[in-house]
Amino acid sequence: MCGFYSLNKKITEIEKRNKLKSTNDLGFNPTYKITKGNNVPAILSRDSKIIQIASWGFNFDFSNIPIQNARKEKLLDTTSAWNEQLRNGNFCILPADSYYEFNWQDSKGKQKIPFRIGYKGFPLIGLAGLYRKGSKGFETTTITMDATGHKIGEIHNGGSNSNRAPFMLLPEQWNQWLNPKNEEEVLKMIDLEEENKFDYYSISSEFNSPNADPFHNWHQSQSFNKQGKLF
Repeated sequence: MCGFYSLNKKITEIEKRNKLKSTNDLGFNPTYKITKGNNVPAILSRDSKIIQIASWGFNFDFSNIPIQNARKEKLLDTTSAWNEQLRNGNFCILPADSYYEFNWQDSKGKQKIPFRIGYKGFPLIGLAGLYRKGSKGFETTTITMDATGHKIGEIHNGGSNSNRAPFMLLPEQWNQWLNPKNEEEVLKMIDLEEENKFDYYSISSEFNSPNADPFHNWHQSQSFNKQGKLF
């Protein structure tokens, strides 16, 4: 499950790279730690040339916290909220430069090593997702896939959504996700890329703190602590 991601880019950089526009001053400051419930830049299929602000996570009556991830297999479940947005063509992109996962060092996750994960050689990516109109504006969610067999799946080794990873898109793929021809094209796109395209490394365990400064540069590589090991 993707619980945090990073967008250390100004809105103007995203606009220039993808020939987009924003409706006004979005009030977004580049940050190294975005989490569910935060207001984030998003590109929606309804206005695919415009960057606007949306909230990361769907709000449901059964949950006190926003649900920020949608499992790939739930897209075709006609009883799910995700399938409804798929059928309505409500696709979105959340611009990012990387996301974070945690490697559990014990069975209960009391000791965890945070990892930064991105695409090699690409400072800007997009997290593919869905959106809907919420009570306070647009809500977004990101698509997660089964990452079993990839090293990034081994990184995310704990919790109920272990061995999963968000679906990342390169900028030249954004338009295809936002304007698919049919559901079959969507499902064909959602697949993990070859493992050698990913870039990942451990970062400071201080990132785990709920009080961690979101504007601190958490991208700096960090050696494992004396108890930590991965592969």
